[in-house]
Amino acid sequence: MNQIFRYVSLILILWATSDQTLRAIEVEQPLPPEVIEAKVRFQSLPEYSEIWGAGGKDTSLKEMVLGKYSDEFTGSINQSEQLLRVDLIYGWTETWALGATIPWKQKKQSTSLTFSGINKTAELQSVEKNVASDSQAGLGDVALWMRYNLSSSYRWLWTLTPKLVFPTGVTGKARGFKPVAIGDGQMDLGLKLQSQWYPPQSEGVLQIASVEGLNQLKGERENLAGEKVSYQPGNSFDMRYGWILEVENFMLGAEFAWFIQAPDALGSESGSTRRLYQWNFELGYGNLTQLEREPLPLPFQVRFGVLRPFMGENVPKTSQYYLSGDVYF
Repeated sequence: MNQIFRYVSLILILWATSDQTLRAIEVEQPLPPEVIEAKVRFQSLPEYSEIWGAGGKDTSLKEMVLGKYSDEFTGSINQSEQLLRVDLIYGWTETWALGATIPWKQKKQSTSLTFSGINKTAELQSVEKNVASDSQAGLGDVALWMRYNLSSSYRWLWTLTPKLVFPTGVTGKARGFKPVAIGDGQMDLGLKLQSQWYPPQSEGVLQIASVEGLNQLKGERENLAGEKVSYQPGNSFDMRYGWILEVENFMLGAEFAWFIQAPDALGSESGSTRRLYQWNFELGYGNLTQLEREPLPLPFQVRFGVLRPFMGENVPKTSQYYLSGDVYF
């Protein structure tokens, strides 16, 4: 138990995350040596123009994108995003697994702004140009990680997963606090602790709890005026608890997530604290439960899910939808 407390303390010291609002319910399976697990997920964030602002009040996305320039323009800004993510996991030993996460993203922004100030300076002209309608698609930031089974049995599993994220997402030009560009532009270090267990007398109900951090290192990007300045994403923390009900080849899951992120720093500017409270609901079908009874030629599972935010600050209010598949070979 003392070891567990030390691991949790280490995560709290790292204190960060990488866009955890985009996660599905994650069930970790111990892999025998040389077995490969492949996960594929497509996720969609529909177009939105409203967010929860400071204090959880409804506000426009325009205020988040434009920041201190928001009062100089009237109109609206809409954004949408699609994600295709592939996770490849290789069973290295009985207790270690090696993994890679490869994301492909598409981001779109539709802008309809009119200058409402008195003097349209060269700086404001640059701002208006840099938030114009845009669409970008390409490879996101690739992550490499290792998963260690701290403790496992038929009824429970504890895992610890350190990871390293590389700035491979270079499509588009990152400007401001909420750009359309793909990738963040700096390396990140992360750590995740997860526990999953079957309660006594509940063979078909799997419970999952996790905390995860990602320390996003300092980098550079342009501000909305087009000046290259330092950029430091705010440290954040993510905590989740969920359960999965398994009945034959069907599964039904629900998860609660809590997320908080300190303000980003862009040169001399500071963003706003982000908070999110979110439900995740899943329905799935597959033959993974049969693995406990017999070998299978192609173990698989497909899942449909909805990410439903219900409270937050400086985050989108819009629900997200995803379809995922999991196969072993």
